[in-house]
Amino acid sequence: MENLRSFFFKKGYSKGKSFIEKEDSFNKIGFVESGLFKLVYENSEKEYIKDFCGEGDVIGAYSSLLRQTPPVFRIVSLEDSFVWEADFLVLEARFGNQLPFVSLLKSISDNLYLKKEKRESDFILLSAEQRYLEFVQTRKSLIHRLKDYEIASYLGITNVAFSRIKSKLFNLG
Repeated sequence: MENLRSFFFKKGYSKGKSFIEKEDSFNKIGFVESGLFKLVYENSEKEYIKDFCGEGDVIGAYSSLLRQTPPVFRIVSLEDSFVWEADFLVLEARFGNQLPFVSLLKSISDNLYLKKEKRESDFILLSAEQRYLEFVQTRKSLIHRLKDYEIASYLGITNVAFSRIKSKLFNLG
């Protein structure tokens, strides 16, 4: 693992800077030391937030790494942030068959799968109000770091619907 660590370098991202751009190089992977990022799909009219990555999270376009294709989403810093990053292809070439690297990849893959399955089931089984309550309960530390429109986008609802939900739940008016 010590050899693996030597391939990572610390890089700063100011608010609004991209870790990965859509159609960009797909081989970057990192661990967020501090700060916050959003993973966002965009079309000409709107952005759709896929997820947020904060302190301790793995960051990258893992599906693009597996398929060796450019990402279809962007990863953008929401705060001044620091990431320990490496070139995944270099890591794979050097450590690909070694147990610590394989174990790390399995752990990352397992966590991403569980997160994705939970998000899918929430969209299918929960109302927007229930999704918001779940977000407040499980990602409490993000509430004051995000703008309402970012939370609304993550929940898959409009800003107006989000305002109504907050008003109803917290008797804001």
